[in-house]
Amino acid sequence: MNKNRFNRRRFLTGSSTLLGASMLSTLPTMANSALTKSQNVVVNSDRADHIVPILTGNEFDLYVSEKMITVNGKSSMATLINDSLPAPTLKMQEGDTVTIRVHNQLNESTSIHWHGLLVPFEMDGVPGISFDGIPAGSTFTYKFKLIQSGTYWYHSHTGFQEQTGMRGAIVIEPKGRERYPIEEDHVILLSDWTHRDPHNLLKLLKQRADFDNYHLPDFKKLLSDIAATDLEAAFDKRKTWNQMRMMPTDFTDLSGETTFTYLMNG
Repeated sequence: MNKNRFNRRRFLTGSSTLLGASMLSTLPTMANSALTKSQNVVVNSDRADHIVPILTGNEFDLYVSEKMITVNGKSSMATLINDSLPAPTLKMQEGDTVTIRVHNQLNESTSIHWHGLLVPFEMDGVPGISFDGIPAGSTFTYKFKLIQSGTYWYHSHTGFQEQTGMRGAIVIEPKGRERYPIEEDHVILLSDWTHRDPHNLLKLLKQRADFDNYHLPDFKKLLSDIAATDLEAAFDKRKTWNQMRMMPTDFTDLSGETTFTYLMNG
């Protein structure tokens, strides 16, 4: 066996920053997605054969549901589209008018925002601004003309549904010839993932902003600052933070060491 063989789990945990990516493999194109009501399934993103479907055409049916998923050997509940994590890649054609039916199988409202796409305001998918959202057990139809090309993404704009998996890529092929002809497209979607309840994480952040900070300044850091500058500068630094009633924190509010299985903003 090749000792250097790429292993998905090692990739998720093999660096100090815990970088992660879900690669959307190139697949045979799939015609319009007409799925029936989803059955209970377990999505295991650790499997080497874990792939994300590619849906093509100008009519799509997207089914939103909650399912158990496994990431890095741990299982938790996720918000999925068509039982996929990430959500299916949608391949479209510039100039087409697309119809996208979103079937909400959740017990709560949902929505989909087409990030970066120029669409009529009522199709933008932001609850409370462009529409009321998609109530539980109902279907909402998005319909708009594609007036641009490129790579974009779509995601929920409701609660923490994006955080729990409701996000996917959009590829809009340009009208006419490609500017730079290529044989294959490979889309890589980078995202954060946590097995912890995002509602509880927000509650903890509101109670204490540094609750997940594992790099607090201590006496050893004080001695290091004194050695690097001098005693006065080291104390002035701490005085400044105290005056702001703040504490030096990590680069992110939530730690990549304990909270996120992999961490890369995408």
